[in-house]
Parts: sequence; C-alpha cells; structure tokens
Amino acid sequence: MSTLNRRIVLASRPDGKVTPAQFRLEEVALPATADGQVLVRNRFLSLDPYMRGAMNDRKSYRQPQALGETMVGGTVGEVVESRHPGFKLGDVVVGGYGWQLYGLSNGAGLRKVDTSRVPMQAYLGVAGMPGVTAWVGLNRIISPKAGETVVVSAASGEFSAVGDLDVAAVQAALAQAFGDWRAPAAGAAPGAAFVRAPQPLVAAPPLRQLLPTPDKPNANLLLEQPLPLNDTHPDFPAMLVANHLLGGGANARLWARIREKDGLSYDVRSYVLWNNFEPASRWQASAIFAPQNQPKVEAALKEEVG
Repeated sequence: MSTLNRRIVLASRPDGKVTPAQFRLEEVALPATADGQVLVRNRFLSLDPYMRGAMNDRKSYRQPQALGETMVGGTVGEVVESRHPGFKLGDVVVGGYGWQLYGLSNGAGLRKVDTSRVPMQAYLGVAGMPGVTAWVGLNRIISPKAGETVVVSAASGEFSAVGDLDVAAVQAALAQAFGDWRAPAAGAAPGAAFVRAPQPLVAAPPLRQLLPTPDKPNANLLLEQPLPLNDTHPDFPAMLVANHLLGGGANARLWARIREKDGLSYDVRSYVLWNNFEPASRWQASAIFAPQNQPKVEAALKEEVG
C-alpha cells in the first residue's frame, strides 16, 4: 500500500469564475493508522454546487473552505486498513474525505454500504442523497393516494447549438439519441396524439410539514402559495415586479436580509411558477441553511414577506 496521499487543496480564493489556478495538487505522507482509526481509499467523489460558495471567505451557513486544506466533498471508498472495531478490511463506506485519495479518521461520519446490488458510486447519486430527495418528494410530499394520478411528462426533446460546429457529427449524435422516435400525429389512432392535461387551481388547506434528516448538514425550507392567476391576468405585471423585488435575485430583499445582513442562509429566493392556461399559478420561496438556523430563517421570512 502507498505511504503517500495525493490531495487537492484550495490555494487561493476565486474572484468570479473558478479556474485551475485556485487549486494545488500535493503529495503528503500518510500517518500511521492508530488504535480506533480507519484508513479509506476513496474511489469516487461527489462534486456539488455548495463547493463554490465554500470557496468564498465570508459569513455563510457553513464554515468557508480553509486555504491550504483539502477541498471538501462527499466520497465513497474501501477500507484498506482498520484498527477500529466497527470496520474491517474491504468494507465499502460513504464519508466526507474530500478531494484526496485516502482518508484517515476515527470512523465518525462513516457509513457502511452494501454493493452487492448497486455499484458503490450510486451511493453518491440515486442510492444516496439525490435519490433519497426524490423518494421523499414523491412518497412523503406528493404522497399520491388511491384514485389520484401522478403525471410524468411525455418523452420529448429540444436541441439548439450555436458556434463553430461539425454539423455532420452533431446530426449523427442527435440521430443516435432520438433514433426514429416521432410524436404521434393527431388522428393517427384513437387516443394516440398527446393531449395537454388541465391544471386547475387546487385549494389545499394550510399545511406545515417537517421532515427530519439529522444526518444531513443542510436544511431546506420551501414555502408555497397557490395563486388564482395566469400570465394573461391584469395583475400579472404587478406580481412579476413585486416578486422580483422581494426575492428575484442577489439584489432582492430576501437575499439582502437573510443571506448578506443576517448571514443565515447560503441561498434564498422567491419565484412564481406561472400557468400559461388556467388561473392556477404558484408563488414559492426557498432557503438553504444550517439546521440550527431554522427559527431565525423562518422569523426573517415572516418579517420580509408579511
């Protein structure tokens, strides 16, 4: 086994776009595995959007990435040496060792996973946090009941390309991706053509739902209010402007208050999901933050939204 560890550290903080110049590849000696420790050879790393925010040295929902230290990140790998009673050689574990080949720790935060049915990298994707998010969204939030219909959009695709392209290569790639698929033509056969499903306004009673995830470092808050409007309603322009001022970007009230002034949330914004047909749109606001900041984030949202 190698006695050297290769790691990528943050060498400088980016000003705008991140470039390779912000990072440095280092080789450092691996310390001996002590009693109660486990050494993991990382095989896969998850690159996530929060990493860009972590590179900034400013108040946020989490500590900034330290200069000269291994970049943070979720990992999955194999135990190659263990002096810990809870782990043995060959165990596949999910952890947070970051951008490096090896991780050495006392086992805190490591989770053993079963790779007999799915590959280990799936635990950073469909069998990990993203997949659990989708499952909770469908089964706990949508929570379809007998007699209800879950609609999955029809198979379709759009493509555009700009620039100096190899047209023949692009056409070949599109042909391979879409094959001979064609949308059914109207009148081709009874029920064959796609028909738009109506989306009426649903007057649901107020609901507060809390989904505990004690092993996750982040919390996500989502507010939603049905609106009996569409984009042809006389109040559409006013609502569009009001939402832009409230939470439409980095210059809006929610961002200025909760993200910059109070330093409670990595991201906070509001938006309107407009229905182009029925008067059944939805206003939403969302925030991502450390779980302990939840009461303060909710209080700030109530003050700003009213």
